[in-house]
Amino acid sequence: MKKRKKKTSTKRKNHQSTIYSFMGTLIRLSFYLFLIVFLIQASRFSYQFGYRLFAKEESSCTGQSYVLTITDKTNVLYLGKQLQKTGIIEDAYVFWAQYYFFHYRFVDGEYCIYQNMSSREILNCLSQTKQTKGA
Repeated sequence: MKKRKKKTSTKRKNHQSTIYSFMGTLIRLSFYLFLIVFLIQASRFSYQFGYRLFAKEESSCTGQSYVLTITDKTNVLYLGKQLQKTGIIEDAYVFWAQYYFFHYRFVDGEYCIYQNMSSREILNCLSQTKQTKGA
């Protein structure tokens, strides 16, 4: 006797392939939507960061002074975070990026900085030679 193969209905196969096709399309669409939202957010962040990096800061703070001691082992990001905590600068990462992008190099010593100075002015002050340091 020959075995008979069960016939699967073509209607059921079509229904399953329609569901798989719909799910695949839905997954692709959600991935593309996520990608578009991610790119928009990344471009906003990049624009704002670049603007803060190159824009001149206007500070309305009072001229309270602080004394900084710089050594050859001073970490730029740590210094930026300390200045951000005291309210002298707005963003430590912008301070760090300006240090490397504009090729500043700190000179060891004690410096007097003021709260109304911009991050670029602080970097200029900390990078001056020992004879002309201070603000």
